[in-house]
Amino acid sequence: MTLHSKCGTYKASLVDLSVGGAKIESEQPLPPLYEIQLRGWASAPITSRVAWQTSTQIGVIFVRKLSISELLTWSA
Repeated sequence: MTLHSKCGTYKASLVDLSVGGAKIESEQPLPPLYEIQLRGWASAPITSRVAWQTSTQIGVIFVRKLSISELLTWSA
């Protein structure tokens, strides 16, 4: 998975996922409320906003909640 922002593209790993947001493993610092896109190999991009961050993890809130089928696709 990759994170795409105005500042660049960064590698990341999905840790936890729900219809409303996700926890992502990434060491790239991003400011709160910063808008990013999550992109996977076989999934449509998800527009998100940074809610919180630690030194290695980022919590994001999706701009639009995922449907169940999108959740299953991203979880695969």
